Amino acid sequence: MYHNIAPEKDFNTVSLSDFEAQMKYISEHFNPVAADEYIAEIDGANKKRYITVTFDDAYVCLRELVLPIIKKYKVPLIIFVPTHHVGNYNTWDGGAHKTTIMTWEEIKELDQEPLITFGSHGYDHVSFGHITAAVKEKEFRQSKEDLEHQLGKKTEFFAYPFGQLEHREKRDVGYLKKNGYKAAFTTNWSRNNSSANIYALNRIDILPDTGVAGFIDILTRRFQPKFYKQIAKNIVHRLKLK
Repeated sequence: MYHNIAPEKDFNTVSLSDFEAQMKYISEHFNPVAADEYIAEIDGANKKRYITVTFDDAYVCLRELVLPIIKKYKVPLIIFVPTHHVGNYNTWDGGAHKTTIMTWEEIKELDQEPLITFGSHGYDHVSFGHITAAVKEKEFRQSKEDLEHQLGKKTEFFAYPFGQLEHREKRDVGYLKKNGYKAAFTTNWSRNNSSANIYALNRIDILPDTGVAGFIDILTRRFQPKFYKQIAKNIVHRLKLK
């Protein structure tokens, strides 16, 4: 999971050189696939070799910097769009790190690329753990309608803003199914997925300081401290709910 790419690393931003090296690595050692194929093969015998690259927030870097690299290494990706903020910036980060989001025209231009799929990141990029049922319904429905109206095709994938357990609820699965989503992605840190968690798929966040060696380590070394930290965090959250 990525957010932004720039010549130099910054807040939520991986450096361009690191990103290219990371894409080169997965193109040589894994089978990078589009979201559709990843979901179709999620329980397959070779699932450890399948990988799908995701970008949250639809920043302009995708058109300017990311596209040439994924075309070079033939790496498909899915971009999750907070539709109310198209053409604006990331207001949810408090304004200290303004990053421009693509316009609809730029999104439509990118949608012509065979390697790119677009999905919903909600309407207003809010926590799904802290909104009313009416607002939640609008978030799932309006964002999907916006994308389908602009792109003229079905939107089947969703990524929760913020994405941890405290930012989503079990009842969200009902909203996802009702609105025709095929799968949903979280920010729960893990390499593993199955059809059992198709509406709460795990992802690995690639950070500015992950680097190339760290990226390879995450994908290849069995013991990952962050995985166990995630488990502990989830346990604490569930205990608080009791």
